[in-house]
Amino acid sequence: QQPQQQQQQQQQQHNASRTAPAGANSNAATVDVSADRSDEANATPELGVPEREKLDVVLSLTLEFVHEIFKRKAIPPDHMFEVLMRVFEEQVLVSYQTKHVQFIWLFATGLGGAPWVEHFVNSCLFKVTDSSVAAVVQQASVGYVGSFLARANFVDLSFVATVLENMVTWIKEYMELHTTPTGSISDHATLYAVCQALFYVLCFRAREFYDTENGHRWMRSLGLDAIVRSPLNPLQVVTPEVVENFTNIMREL
Repeated sequence: QQPQQQQQQQQQQHNASRTAPAGANSNAATVDVSADRSDEANATPELGVPEREKLDVVLSLTLEFVHEIFKRKAIPPDHMFEVLMRVFEEQVLVSYQTKHVQFIWLFATGLGGAPWVEHFVNSCLFKVTDSSVAAVVQQASVGYVGSFLARANFVDLSFVATVLENMVTWIKEYMELHTTPTGSISDHATLYAVCQALFYVLCFRAREFYDTENGHRWMRSLGLDAIVRSPLNPLQVVTPEVVENFTNIMREL
C-alpha cells in the first residue's frame, strides 16, 4: 500500500510540474509593451546546475509537506486551501518575476479536484474584470490561468473550453469598445495579456479539442479571426513564440 501511495504522490507532483511557471517570465503571462524587444540585458541570471538541483530538492520537499498536510486532515482541507489562496493573492500575485514558488499553489489546487481548480481559476479571472485591481495584477492573474490551463493535465477539457469561451467574450467586448487603436500598447496591456493567455492555452490544448467529435466546429465558433484581425492587432504584441504556434493552429480551422 505504501509504494502505491508513493506512486500516486509522484504522479501528482509530475502533473504539477507540467504546469509552466506563471510569473513575469512565463509565455502565458508576459506581454511586451515596450518600444523594442531588448529584454536580455535585464534578464534574471540563469541558475547553475547545483542551484537548480537544490531548488528541485527544496521544492519537492515542500510539495511532499503540502501533500501530507492535506492528507492528514488535521486542518479541514477546504479551510487550508482558503488560507493558501489568501497568501497567493496577497503575496504571490503582487511579486515580480516569481518563477518557482507558485508551483506550491498549482500542486495544491490539483489535490482538491474540480472544486479547487474552479476556485483558483475563477478567483484569478475575477481580478481581470475588477476595475479596482491594478493592471499589473490583472495581467499576472490571467497569466497564471493561462499557464495552469495549458499544462495541468488534471483539468477537465470541458472546463478549459468554458474558460476560453469566457475569455473570448471578454476580449470581443473590449475590442468593441475600442474600435480605434488609440493610446499606447501599455494602455491595453490587460487586453493583450488575456489574448496571450487565450492563444497560449490553445497552443497546448487545441489538439485535444480537435480530437473531440465537434472539436473543429467548436473552435470555429470562437470566432478567433475577429480577434486577430482587430485594429488592436494582438498578434503584433504577444510573444513571437506564441504567435508562431497559434498561427499554425489557425491554419487547421
